[in-house]
Amino acid sequence: MHHMDNHVEFDPDEAKHVEDARSKSIDTLDSAEDIVIRIRSYLDELEEQKEAQGGITSEFVADASRLIGQANSALKLVGQLKREIGVDSQLLLAQAQMNDISRILVDTLRDQPHLLDLVERRMLAMNTVIDTDYEVVE
Repeated sequence: MHHMDNHVEFDPDEAKHVEDARSKSIDTLDSAEDIVIRIRSYLDELEEQKEAQGGITSEFVADASRLIGQANSALKLVGQLKREIGVDSQLLLAQAQMNDISRILVDTLRDQPHLLDLVERRMLAMNTVIDTDYEVVE
């Protein structure tokens, strides 16, 4: 029964690790969004310069194209980070739910070690990685 005891107690180190990872992801996302905002302000300044200089020049087109390309790259990064944070959040939620279920099982079946052993074997079977070839399709 000792092998299931780790499901009974809250692990503050694991919780801190998860929260630190989440915080770093959000900080990275905030930085990427700040870059997009900065590029938009550069485009606004460039537009003001165009009007002050009396129209579109080849230099204006080159500068605007470069800034728009950088903005597109930053927006793609923001989108990717949001997707990853969403997936990570769902995985963390699922793991927390599994931990809660394990705690309930250990508490409920504390006096039935043979049942706890059976539950643990079945849970391990659910988490067993099946090595197979796969192809990523986008």
